[in-house]
Amino acid sequence: PSLQMSAFSNSPMGLTAMRGWNDYSIAFSRTEPKRLFPVAILNTHNITVALEETKRLLKAGIRAFVIASAIPPGGGSPAHTNFDPLWGMLQEANATAILHAGGEQGFIASDAWSKDVPHLGFETPFRHHGEPGDTYMMASFIFSPQNFLATIILGGVFERFSRLRFAVVELGSVWFAPLAMHLDHVAKIFKHRLKGALSMLPSDYMRRNIRVTPYRFEPVGDLIENFGFDECYCYSSDFPHPEGGRTPIQDFEKHIQRLGQRNAEKFYVTNSEWVMPETV
Repeated sequence: PSLQMSAFSNSPMGLTAMRGWNDYSIAFSRTEPKRLFPVAILNTHNITVALEETKRLLKAGIRAFVIASAIPPGGGSPAHTNFDPLWGMLQEANATAILHAGGEQGFIASDAWSKDVPHLGFETPFRHHGEPGDTYMMASFIFSPQNFLATIILGGVFERFSRLRFAVVELGSVWFAPLAMHLDHVAKIFKHRLKGALSMLPSDYMRRNIRVTPYRFEPVGDLIENFGFDECYCYSSDFPHPEGGRTPIQDFEKHIQRLGQRNAEKFYVTNSEWVMPETV
């Protein structure tokens, strides 16, 4: 996340950080190309720069790209046709666009919301306590990715690019199904406005085009039983960060064991294979 925040900055240093990480990703992928799937970073403040960098990386074999959920690409909507060349390029390359923790910086304009409230915002040696940040951060960092997804889903990106792969990583998952329900409700309210832009419910696009990684302490079994979306949840560990835990596979198993082998196979294997398909 710290490197992402540097690479996402709207400055020459941001572009240098982006290209430095991406050059490393190319070199890293070549050490074990059948097992390693590095993820590049795209600075989207300038769409032309983002497109040029994407072309360069696709040519080098990179197939996954993190973009910042808090940055309007080129100062505009990610659902605007100005950004369609990037979505189209990723779709044709069978590549994946990813929102990741660290890309939401700047979405909330003020840092005063938790200021001087010790149990909300605090400094902590979290590696010893196992706490992934402070209380307010964990409560609020989900707003930026939800805003980004709501924009591209209702904006028709997945209607125009039906094979576009999209993932939301290290940003939790308890909000995912409720967001789908909310967007379905919004789409019904504005069905006349959205006629011709959407041919399915927003929740259907989410099932088809988006995958999400729960934290090990989230009740993913309850989420699947209550809301469905079993094709969307993907195992991840985030080791060695504290939120990754020491036994993430076993931690998740406590939640999903009752769902049976078919759901376990989806969660641990096939859903993630969809996110990072092996290159041909």
